[in-house]
Amino acid sequence: MSDFVNATEAASLAVQFDQTGQTDKAVECYRTAARLLDRVCHQVSSEKQIEFRRKVKEYLERATRLQEQKDGAQQEESIRNLQKCYFLMQQALDADEANLKDLALQLYTQAVELAVSVKSSDPDVMTKVKGLAAQALDRAEEIKGIKKMGALSITPGVSPNRVHLQREQSVHLKVSGKQVYTEEEKEVLRTTSNINNNCFLPFMEVDLSEKFQYALPFEDRASELKLSSKQAKEFQCWVRPHEVSSDPKMIAGDDLDFFSIKQTIVSDCSFVASLAVSALYERRFNKKIITSIIYPKNKNKQPVYNPFGKYMVKLHLNGVRRKVIIDDRLPYSKYGRLLCSYSSNKNEFW
Repeated sequence: MSDFVNATEAASLAVQFDQTGQTDKAVECYRTAARLLDRVCHQVSSEKQIEFRRKVKEYLERATRLQEQKDGAQQEESIRNLQKCYFLMQQALDADEANLKDLALQLYTQAVELAVSVKSSDPDVMTKVKGLAAQALDRAEEIKGIKKMGALSITPGVSPNRVHLQREQSVHLKVSGKQVYTEEEKEVLRTTSNINNNCFLPFMEVDLSEKFQYALPFEDRASELKLSSKQAKEFQCWVRPHEVSSDPKMIAGDDLDFFSIKQTIVSDCSFVASLAVSALYERRFNKKIITSIIYPKNKNKQPVYNPFGKYMVKLHLNGVRRKVIIDDRLPYSKYGRLLCSYSSNKNEFW
């Protein structure tokens, strides 16, 4: 009955590896335990066979489930990396068109490095990744003079909608707008920029070239927002859009839908009401009072989903337009819902 002893030991190890998140080792041990226990079935009574075969089935099912979870997680990661490659290409193309060659070269290089690191069993994903890598590498070589300079182009089959951030150069870093501030006024602005131990500086033209891509998912320096007492009671964890949506978008459709806004347990109902009114005003009068202040944008000046998790909002605060940097972490309930205002369209996150 050495097979039975070995099967028992393998099953015990499988459970330990399973509990500690060592998926590969757990799968191997579950399958080993099942194989050994199946051999034991031929050496025992009919009654024991029924019990052992039930265990064999449980071990194999658990091994299959763990493998599927691992494969699914790897596939999700490869899709997220593909989205990041698209985003880097969008920014690189914008910098290229604006004749910001050094920045464009840096972004193309980052796109290539990320693309070659992507591994997926999905041939469609790998085809798109290889296409993006080839295009980024070709253009980077052209910029460096390795190849003859050619017209800027991208294959339609793998082309994302290019992001256009309306980058502008500003030697003097003037505050956006026509008004020029005196030194005294600037000092007032510096003082009023400190709110709740956070600094929100005036929005400047140079901020239109804000960097939105990072090696790791972006996290706001201010860390997690403080939750209300009602939110804290239901709170389970912080999530990012891709963790609760299969196809996250900033705006679903051509414009904002004020009917889709859900307040949930947000205590400030006046803020939610103002969002609804602003969304309705934007749709009715085509005046972009919400979508114009959210970055990054696409070529149609619409806010876009950033797989790197960083966003910039231009808010009028303490008498001047200010730059507010945020990440995309959202509070999530133990009951499976967001603990903030959200859209009834589960893929929309503006």
